[in-house]
Amino acid sequence: MGRGLFQHVFHRRHKSKKEEEPAAEPRKRYHHWLTHKRTADADEERMRQSVATNKIEPWFGRVFSPHTEQATALYTFSAQTDQEVSFKKGDTLTVEFNQSEEWLEATNVATEKTGFIPANYISLEPNIVDVLDAWQDIPRLEAEWKLLMSALPPGTFILRPSSCKLCILP
Repeated sequence: MGRGLFQHVFHRRHKSKKEEEPAAEPRKRYHHWLTHKRTADADEERMRQSVATNKIEPWFGRVFSPHTEQATALYTFSAQTDQEVSFKKGDTLTVEFNQSEEWLEATNVATEKTGFIPANYISLEPNIVDVLDAWQDIPRLEAEWKLLMSALPPGTFILRPSSCKLCILP
């Protein structure tokens, strides 16, 4: 049989220096940690740049640079001062959005004049002209008569107020 446990432990502890095996090289954990840290730092920096590009810059741009959009005039407006611009119902306006909610800076596409306009006189809906043309304050019989005219294309419609009053009873 072999040596006992006691002899094995005793022999290991009292080996001479010559008999000792050469020490193994320590692991290079520090190097691995540094590379991992550099990769993590690079990933974090890319994420920061992505957030800055996708979140902050568009918001920053909307606040500090004018944003233009096409609008349609709902009513006719006559300028009262040199800083305002006149327009007629149905005109197309290029609106620059600023901080004010009541007055907007706009350019009338037809006259190419620029000035301030009241915000409640315009609509940013692209097809609002079609809806305005369809709205008529007429009774039901007159609406039916107009829609039965032979010159109208199929699908023509009229928007009008209802003649029935809605009542909810308990």
